Amino acid sequence: MRKTNENSSDSSNLKKCEARLYFGTYTSYSQSAGIYVYAISEEGKLRKISTCGDCENPSYLAMGAGVLYSSDEIDGKGRISSYAIGNDGCLTRIGSSEFTGSGLCHISIWPNGQWISGANYNEGSFTTCEIIPDRSVGKVSHSFTGDATGVDPLRQQKQHAHCIVASPDGRIMAAADLGGERLYLFDTNIHTGELSLRANQPWVETKPGEGPRHFVFSGDGMFGYLLTEMGNSIYIYSIDNNGYFKEIQIVSTLPSGNKVRSAAAAIKISPDGRYIYASNRGADNIVCYAIAKDGALSEPSFYPAHGRAPRDFCLSPCGRFAVITNQDSGDVFVVKRDIDNGTLGEVTDTTKIPQVSCVIWVLKNLT
Repeated sequence: MRKTNENSSDSSNLKKCEARLYFGTYTSYSQSAGIYVYAISEEGKLRKISTCGDCENPSYLAMGAGVLYSSDEIDGKGRISSYAIGNDGCLTRIGSSEFTGSGLCHISIWPNGQWISGANYNEGSFTTCEIIPDRSVGKVSHSFTGDATGVDPLRQQKQHAHCIVASPDGRIMAAADLGGERLYLFDTNIHTGELSLRANQPWVETKPGEGPRHFVFSGDGMFGYLLTEMGNSIYIYSIDNNGYFKEIQIVSTLPSGNKVRSAAAAIKISPDGRYIYASNRGADNIVCYAIAKDGALSEPSFYPAHGRAPRDFCLSPCGRFAVITNQDSGDVFVVKRDIDNGTLGEVTDTTKIPQVSCVIWVLKNLT
């Protein structure tokens, strides 16, 4: 499970590359134009480049080998679309792949770049597809639906797949099922794209009513962090050399004494691996913890999201900025980040994007 963390906090990355932001949105019930493309300067100032309207509900985005992929979150089928990125940052559609599924809300690319996996929220299934030589999405290699349900009669009456990600070395896939209260654990076959539930530990479970949503591995693969939407918690796991998960801590994402109904949304680790952040919709803030050497989290610090329902956010590769996407208020805020102590500071810029749901930061090499 061990892999050296290759992320860098060197701010010179911004000087050698042009930084771009790609924003996913929901188009079916808003005035959104699709995928929004912005440039961002070394000072954290935004400049709109273009929009790509040849899409439907591109709610989540992933980047691989110079190609942008979107999960098209629509009812009745699963669909992943792929887009070539021009030198100017503009998108040109390569194609789409449809498969059995519904409400595809999350996608991620395997470390070897040959497979892409997604979570079908409505259907409750996890689907893996091949990425073919032209970088479009090909046939389905594997599909899995769990059999567990939870205690909440409204949110957990069936399976609700919400996230699937690979370990840094690509040996394990972790898949969060909000409806089933489980984080499924799979062994991967990097040659066929098939997944097999791990024989010695096919899943880990949360407490009743937590609603697992998103999961991230530490850069070296030694720890894992599971964010729960309904319980507003982070479950921390140590991961041994055999890939066995051991729960070591549970922390709340909300301030002590919080009375506001809230739902946790996104979780990200800083490029240097020293801090972890999560967003809270309702409380409308970003929570930050320092990560100890044993993977445990410190006491939390809280920072405003500057809008309503921060569904997603990203940290710049250099670590000097955070970009927050507020879905309900339809706005984006760029804020400064202190790379030494992890604190979030002043707003450097903002823009309006209807029903914005996702953001990824891409560096375009100019050398």
